[in-house]
Amino acid sequence: MTRTLTRTETTALVLLGLAVLIMAALFFIGSNDLITATLILIAFSCFISALFIFSFQKKEQVDADIAALLAVPSMATTSRLLTDLGVSGPARFIPVIDDGTFPSPVMQFNPVSEFRPVRLTEDTSFYTGPGGGGVLTVPSGAPLLSLLTHKKSLTIPETEPDLFAAMKEAGEDLLELSDNVTVTREGDEIVIGMSTYLLISGCLRVQEESPRICALAPCPVCSLMAMMLAQGFGNPVTLEQVSVEKGKLTIRIRQNWIEDVLKSPAIGKVAKGGRIDVSRLQ
Repeated sequence: MTRTLTRTETTALVLLGLAVLIMAALFFIGSNDLITATLILIAFSCFISALFIFSFQKKEQVDADIAALLAVPSMATTSRLLTDLGVSGPARFIPVIDDGTFPSPVMQFNPVSEFRPVRLTEDTSFYTGPGGGGVLTVPSGAPLLSLLTHKKSLTIPETEPDLFAAMKEAGEDLLELSDNVTVTREGDEIVIGMSTYLLISGCLRVQEESPRICALAPCPVCSLMAMMLAQGFGNPVTLEQVSVEKGKLTIRIRQNWIEDVLKSPAIGKVAKGGRIDVSRLQ
């Protein structure tokens, strides 16, 4: 599909072309009178004007309020379906083996109620059994994570300070969703704060309907932050709470230590640097 030039771009090209034509004509005429000097000034003005238009033209972008509402229907629908199925546990993000079994390096698991270990062995939506049941899905933040890691050169560090810095970079610089992203630890919880969050209107719409929607079916941005933590830590995390106050988005994500995590074969391969004692999974 061929891209159509905007009116601003067309104007800049016309000015640039006019400057080139005037200078070309003067070159062949070879005159040194007052009219020639005036035409040179006109050509120079056209050239500079074209550069200014190209440099300061407004980037094509979707209105923030429109973009904020795009994820709201899917969040509400997914939350309703999970609730109707009797699945009330908050979203847990689980790193898995990158061997083609699962469509995403981090999967989302919503348990039926209280968390119980469950063995992930195949890519199936519904898990049942005495060990614990629930629904396994691809996180809504998976496309964003893929975009940032493959096209924006974002790396997911394993050390906590570097991981928190990468999350800050993703929110502020790469996605440009917030003027200030803070990532801090409070015990087992990681608290992510986004001031002047660009998509805050969507959060407010969801919170008006039910705050539980964010925990059951988080939006792509909250999902992305949880996926980065799960992949960086090498063990699951649980999205505990999302709140909005005075234009600031706050996400609380709990790190699940090895005694509490899903006993998936993925954990052994995800563990790096001896941070997880794989023998404890047997």
